[in-house]
Amino acid sequence: MNEEDALAFIKALTYREVVEGAAVASSSRNVIELCYHSDLQWPWPREFKYRLEYFAVAEASEVASVINLEHEIVVNLFHQDLASQEAILHELGLTRAWVTPIMGRDLAQSWLRPVPLSVSAHEVTSSKDRNRFNSILGISNQSDVIDDRIHYFFFENDVQVIAKGQLIYLGEGTAYISDLFTDQAYRRQGWGSAMMAVLEEKARSLGATRAVLVPGLEQIELQLYERYGYSRTAERTLLILSGQQDGAA
Repeated sequence: MNEEDALAFIKALTYREVVEGAAVASSSRNVIELCYHSDLQWPWPREFKYRLEYFAVAEASEVASVINLEHEIVVNLFHQDLASQEAILHELGLTRAWVTPIMGRDLAQSWLRPVPLSVSAHEVTSSKDRNRFNSILGISNQSDVIDDRIHYFFFENDVQVIAKGQLIYLGEGTAYISDLFTDQAYRRQGWGSAMMAVLEEKARSLGATRAVLVPGLEQIELQLYERYGYSRTAERTLLILSGQQDGAA
């Protein structure tokens, strides 16, 4: 497991949630706690609600000593041997919701760029731009915050925003690429590839030498990011309390 990639992801995501979502972050050794102001709902693959979220590159025993089991929680755990650590946390009533990989690549390596599109990418520099960025689905928060470490780009035509992406770079060598989304009507036309190229170029211009991302299940099945040179470097298991699952026994 590449701990540096896992930590880069955790730091970037924590930064985004604090800046965009006004979450409160605290840490205890190798465990970070995010406290959201209201319940969040994750609808798939299992529906559950939570207000506290933990991120850890640590042993399960350390995680167990920190988490608050009196509230609905989500635990994101990175470890070389996830099965053994999950078994320990299972004794506390936590169960696996799903597992996703962290993928990374060195930005010095290049991949075949798509044919340049006639529409240039827009970088968000104002609240108006941010509202346009938010006009299509994504996972970033629906706020109008502008921050010099979080970079938003989108493609649009005369009718609508058709693709977007987010880059977070905290100045430590590794950038986090997130919120890549293309409107369904414009998929398989090269917009996603073009956005990936824009985000990677922005990362290089900021001084990043590496990029990490977390693919969704559909992207994993299609091996979408492998074609850009990304490979699995760490795995994250997402754990929830058994009672948080709708219909759980």
